[in-house]
Amino acid sequence: MSDLDLETTIDKFVFRVRKAYWYTRDGLWVRREENRCRMGIGDYLQQKNGDVALVELPDLGLQIEVGDVLITIETMKTSFDVLSPVSGQVVAVNSELNDYPERINEDPYGAGWLAEIECDSAPQGLLDAQAYFDAMSEEAAQEAAKLGR
Repeated sequence: MSDLDLETTIDKFVFRVRKAYWYTRDGLWVRREENRCRMGIGDYLQQKNGDVALVELPDLGLQIEVGDVLITIETMKTSFDVLSPVSGQVVAVNSELNDYPERINEDPYGAGWLAEIECDSAPQGLLDAQAYFDAMSEEAAQEAAKLGR
């Protein structure tokens, strides 16, 4: 385990949370650098939803508001929308995901990043890594208990 990560093992699954990032309650991570927010889905969310098969990225220049659909992800199990936790303009997307969507599963905090937004203001209502880790650990334990593990 990296000194940059919080880690828990539930059943046979290992879940990591990057300490330097902020999180939405549903598992999107945000890393703010100056006026830009880079986003991706966390380790737990990518494991919970399965192997990523397709990613629909936003157009560069798109103006987005908090709560708007930023990206749609299709996995072998489900399809889900990733909602933006920030307002601003999309200034970068990880276009490599068009050909290699599995990078989200392989490296959710690195090569599997999704998009970058030039933020109108600081993100609000996000959880720090420890708060997200605690909530994620509880949810993962509840899911494991439902499955009898």
